[in-house]
Amino acid sequence: MVSPQYRAAGEAELPPDVRRGAQWETSYLRNQVYTDAAAARARVLPVLLPGRVVDDIPIWMNPVAATHYQLVDFNRPAAEKLLRYLTGQAGYREPPLGPWWTSAPPACST
Repeated sequence: MVSPQYRAAGEAELPPDVRRGAQWETSYLRNQVYTDAAAARARVLPVLLPGRVVDDIPIWMNPVAATHYQLVDFNRPAAEKLLRYLTGQAGYREPPLGPWWTSAPPACST
């Protein structure tokens, strides 16, 4: 989940004793991105909560060109949709196929 404070931590704009967990996390993620950007993008998805903007994503995460996920609402259906996205589950189930013809299909006339 990104925010202006998270971006500040990711851009090393904070004193070392402020938001230390976010600074450690963003340092780790930045190292992953610089080591193998494609693999990092496959494993890391910036999530924007309602009211947040792409500019809240640290610049080294390439917020304009890379994928991010925008939550429009912060509720159970929105969380379920995000979880389905993260786990590769479809948002709906395909209906079962209907029965085959019970008799020969009508002949085509020419």
